[in-house]
Amino acid sequence: MLINKNITVIIPSKENDENLEIIINSIIYQDEKPIEIIIINANKNENTNKDILIGNCRKNKIILIYINAKDSLPGNSRNLGIENCSTELLMFLDVKTIPTKTYISETLKLQKDLNCEVVFGATRYKADSKFQNLIRDSIYGCNTITTLPGTLLRKKDAQKVGSFIDWIRSGEDLEWISRVKLLKMNVVDNKNENYLIYTGLENCTLKTIIIKWNEYYKESINLHTYDKYIKILLILFYPIIFLIAYNWNSFFANWQENSPLYIAHLTKYIIIFPFAFYLVFRGMIIPIRKGVKLTRIFPFRWISIVLLCLLIDTIKFKCLLQKNYEIRSNNRL
Repeated sequence: MLINKNITVIIPSKENDENLEIIINSIIYQDEKPIEIIIINANKNENTNKDILIGNCRKNKIILIYINAKDSLPGNSRNLGIENCSTELLMFLDVKTIPTKTYISETLKLQKDLNCEVVFGATRYKADSKFQNLIRDSIYGCNTITTLPGTLLRKKDAQKVGSFIDWIRSGEDLEWISRVKLLKMNVVDNKNENYLIYTGLENCTLKTIIIKWNEYYKESINLHTYDKYIKILLILFYPIIFLIAYNWNSFFANWQENSPLYIAHLTKYIIIFPFAFYLVFRGMIIPIRKGVKLTRIFPFRWISIVLLCLLIDTIKFKCLLQKNYEIRSNNRL
């Protein structure tokens, strides 16, 4: 049993006892274990298995630090973890991101070999049921995704990047990653064969998907400024294109079909194009780029993928409109 006395694993938690026990055990069974695990419990109630978890870690010569922070949001919990970290290196994990047995040792080796400041985490989404597979293929894909969970860096470099945003429920991880890139730190992505397994799709239903994505975009839309303004431009730009197309033959060809500027059925094309583009892009191109096999898309499964994506995009659009309305209302005050 190899204990690395130079690394702490930080885990924000608002989950039940079973999920927390699974992630702790996955760390205990690593071929290279951290000397310290910090759990930040944001639940209203203290974990009933706390003493058992501490005891299991002690048997494996791991120090488990358990911090109660009622209703703490993920960013604040990670900030508390960094503050209480006593080692030079730290790694972020989440309760539902389970590392493979060699994840920590391989990530430490990568960091040492390349002498980099940050090794980003790598995650694949686990799907067992038919609906879970549809969610994964539509939203996340089958490829390894760069994530905050699994990320390794020195404590001093974490302090250099700065604190996580602590007032939002979601999106703070992507904002933090964007800051790392903005600072042009020496970073590397984890290897494709070394990854975490995300198990959070297990109990997903259509209802939970709607609730989750509504909360996510409602909370994080302020952080996606670039994405937000692109959407606004598209919303404004398309009516202009449609107006030009609608009057094209009248203005430029004077409705003369033999004119070189005359374009038959132009308005129909302009109406049909965005829908056709959305179907192909959302139902086929994006899933293929995300590693979904062609046999899982064709001949007809792409329709289900498009419908689920349309639901998610409708939620995004609703949150965008709500936020713009709030901004205008506040400006009037």
